[in-house]
Amino acid sequence: MGNTQNTQGTQYKRTSRHPSEETRELISQSLRGRPKEESWKQAISAGMVQYWSNDENFPDDYPQNDDGGLADIME
Repeated sequence: MGNTQNTQGTQYKRTSRHPSEETRELISQSLRGRPKEESWKQAISAGMVQYWSNDENFPDDYPQNDDGGLADIME
């Protein structure tokens, strides 16, 4: 990155690695609606398959119905 110029032509350097909430929101808005690369979609899919195939992600003490199914905890 290096030096940056503002609209008045003054050069300055970034003073923090952590952007402000305003900057984060601007970046978020600029990235919305962008099409995703096929490789990105495949990587997300592979990660989700790996996550859901791991039994550790399903605790044994999850609430169950009388018939053994998962209880509806969103009441």
